[in-house]
Amino acid sequence: MALKPDLVILPYMFADLPCATLPRGIKEANPQTEIIIFSQHGDETCVHRALEEGARAYVLRSSRTTGLIEAIRLVSGGQYYLDPALHSAIIESYLNKRGESVREQGYEQLSKREREVFQMLVKGQS
Repeated sequence: MALKPDLVILPYMFADLPCATLPRGIKEANPQTEIIIFSQHGDETCVHRALEEGARAYVLRSSRTTGLIEAIRLVSGGQYYLDPALHSAIIESYLNKRGESVREQGYEQLSKREREVFQMLVKGQS
């Protein structure tokens, strides 16, 4: 990357590319560059992937300039920004994944005897 910008606003409208493939390449070439995704798509998978790949903000085009200006301000100050229209979906996704993880970990932490008792309770035995 010949230029070394402080901030890149990356429009997401690439139908033939998997979502969030570009932020990683930009970050690898210039780790100091902060990335804001500006997209018409609020697909939860793309939002997660963009953040995992190095984006600091995800702004929907429907938020107009106010969301983009706020994202620029926050990202320039070292913070993250997520379009308010995405908050509920992202929080629900996080809680669902976290719940699955907690449930899996909880059962694995039981002793052999505790698992036996648990299985009997599930079958309606006491």
